[in-house]
Formats: sequence, structure tokens, C-alpha cells
Amino acid sequence: MSQFWLWKSLRSTDAEARIDASCPIVERLDVRFDQGVRIERDLPLIEITRGEDDLGMLTDNQIAPAVRGLLLSSRLRSVLTSVGVDTLELFPARIFEAGVPNDDYCVANVIGRVQCFDLARSSVERHPGDASVMFIDSLALEERALGGVKMVRAAEHSQVIIVHESVVEACRAAGITGVQFFEPADYSL
Repeated sequence: MSQFWLWKSLRSTDAEARIDASCPIVERLDVRFDQGVRIERDLPLIEITRGEDDLGMLTDNQIAPAVRGLLLSSRLRSVLTSVGVDTLELFPARIFEAGVPNDDYCVANVIGRVQCFDLARSSVERHPGDASVMFIDSLALEERALGGVKMVRAAEHSQVIIVHESVVEACRAAGITGVQFFEPADYSL
């Protein structure tokens, strides 16, 4: 069994919210929190307004694609800190629902990218032009390359977030919502 797992932002039930509304500040500043690279500038408060169709209860790892990164509750941030995750760059966010502000969230930029796919043992589709990984049917990791990291993005595909099993155990014990964990062989993208 692997000591590293894959983090995937997924709802467990239809009762959990997915915010599909746009995020004007992120769009206007053209900033991405999903590349594994530190943001080298100050950012204003990131405001997200839930639309009428964005029904459901907010989760600890709130799915909001327009944010271009993770949207984490204070509870989830506390769990991650407690197990030694030190690769998060956090930006305060405010979620508006029916005009009422919720300041419990931060946009999280997972800093760092590690080349760790064992492509010989993985089932992936690569881009014909540059051989980068486009799709994943199953994955094998070179765990030695990950060392003692607790949370990082994969260099081969920046949308892939890899976490140490201690993160998985802590999130499960705390009942964290909005994220599911997969063993590498069971992961697809």
C-alpha cells in the first residue's frame, strides 16, 4: 500500500454545494492558484457570490472552479496544519450567500511541484506535441521523489495533488467534507 494518496475535490452527496459562479477578482487579475507556483504579489480579498443555482451546504474543501485553486474552511486548514502541511499559500476569501458574508474560507495555493509519476507503471495519455500528461486512467508514483512532503502538486500534471497518508487519516478522522482520497492505482483524471 502506498504512503501517498491523491486528493480530489469531490462532493460526497448532492446536498453538498458546488459554486459555479464566476470569481471576478481572479478573472480580472488573471491569477491561478493551481500551478504550484507562489503568487508574487498582494491580492485583494477574494469575493465569491453564490448563485441561485449553487444550492447545498458548504463543504470544508469547497468546490468552486472559477477560483482556480482550493477553497478551504478554517476547520480544514487547522487539520492540515496539525499534520505538518507547510506548502499552502493562503489568501482570505469571502463567500456571499443571499447577501450574507461568510469569512471562514481562504483560497489555498499548494506550493511546489514534484516530478513523481512512474510512467512505466501508469496508464496515462500524453500530449503528442510535448509528451505532457493529459489524462490519467491509473497512476503509479515514484514515492522516493516525494520524500517527506505532506502536500504537493505533481510536476507532470499540475491539477494532481498528492498528499501523505497522515493527511488522509487526519481528514477522515475529522470528518472533512468536499474532498475524496484515492490510492494512485484508483485515480483517474
